[in-house]
Amino acid sequence: ATEIFSQDASVLGWTCGNLVAPARDVAQFFYELLGPTPSIVSAESVAQMSQMSTLDHGWQAGRLDYGLGLMIQNVNPQKQVRPPLDDPGSYLGHGGFTYAYMSDSGWFPY
Repeated sequence: ATEIFSQDASVLGWTCGNLVAPARDVAQFFYELLGPTPSIVSAESVAQMSQMSTLDHGWQAGRLDYGLGLMIQNVNPQKQVRPPLDDPGSYLGHGGFTYAYMSDSGWFPY
């Protein structure tokens, strides 16, 4: 068995695995950021964060639409192409993974 706790935390920064919070708090954060009455940042900032561009290089080139800290994700693991935001399984949010752990969180806009 691999001892996950013995991993050097300094190598974890690149994997987007640096959020520690209860699921309810993360859900509340995305509700207050992207919900019907955003309260964390201005509506203008949310609009800028939500302007997506398809990544054109790197490990997700052509497959991931990314904004300012947000990405379009989809709950359907069979989606191998960029899903539009109005696809029933799509949402705005961010994913992350690190050794032996993966999570996705966000807001379904419909």
